[in-house]
Amino acid sequence: MYSFEPTEEQQMLIDVAKRYAENDLRPAAHEAEESRELPLKLIEKGWELGVLQASVPEDFGGFGERSVLTNVLAAEELAWGDLAGIRDGDFYVLTGEKRYVPFADQAEAMVVYAKFDGKTQGFIVTNDAEGLSIGEKEKLMGLNALPLFEVNFDQVKIPLENRLGGEDGHDFAPILAASQISLAALAVGLAKASFEYSRDYAKERFVLGSYIAQKQSIAFMLAEMATEIEAIRLLNWEAAWQLDQGDPEAYHSAYLAYQGAVDMVLMVTDRGVQILGGHGYIREHPVELWYRNGRGIATLTGLAIV
Repeated sequence: MYSFEPTEEQQMLIDVAKRYAENDLRPAAHEAEESRELPLKLIEKGWELGVLQASVPEDFGGFGERSVLTNVLAAEELAWGDLAGIRDGDFYVLTGEKRYVPFADQAEAMVVYAKFDGKTQGFIVTNDAEGLSIGEKEKLMGLNALPLFEVNFDQVKIPLENRLGGEDGHDFAPILAASQISLAALAVGLAKASFEYSRDYAKERFVLGSYIAQKQSIAFMLAEMATEIEAIRLLNWEAAWQLDQGDPEAYHSAYLAYQGAVDMVLMVTDRGVQILGGHGYIREHPVELWYRNGRGIATLTGLAIV
């Protein structure tokens, strides 16, 4: 029998993440999207508060214990490629391209996943490697506050010791599952923000003698939005718990949670815009931003490992 009741430490993290999201992230979201730049001070504050390194072991600069479920709880609040490797002597040689690489222009090194001997493996690639080039910042429909870049690899030589797991490599499945679970958590947090905003708007918007929340069509939309959010949230929590327990069923659950989250966040954020009517299309209301960002969840598999 398992329970998703947060521990005392998890609840503290949730509370801190919620205040950080409400007091810092939410007010800066619109300007960050318009300027296509994520303020460094927001990242620094997230680190100072302990939100970003809560599940990073102390040996690596954090102060917590690795837990996928803890990451999901934090990510929900904060959210309020094709490559090939071939070995050549003392090096692995990487050729191909990757899109949507975050902070590629600033990183000293990156972990690149590529096909090697028929399975996906990770390699540490330094940004000064010969044959590696970083393109212009991506121009996207949404998520513009997150700096994403195209990275090209032209016969990039990688030392043998830079393969994750050494000569024997590693199992990619838990990494992919953790990524899918993290993205699903971000989708839940984003959808929750859109639902709450449109719900509150509907309670306050008075048209033709009644509040629009009292109109059956709007009430049914809100009910379906809330139902889908909670269904995916529970499925994702279960997947995170399974992964923490080493349950092999976690990989199947993570895939279902992610696929369900992709559909759910599109539906919820789209209806958030609809409920506001013409106001939903105006940028002074955040629902249009959440709609555009929600469309991006489906493109980010492998990106958001928290």
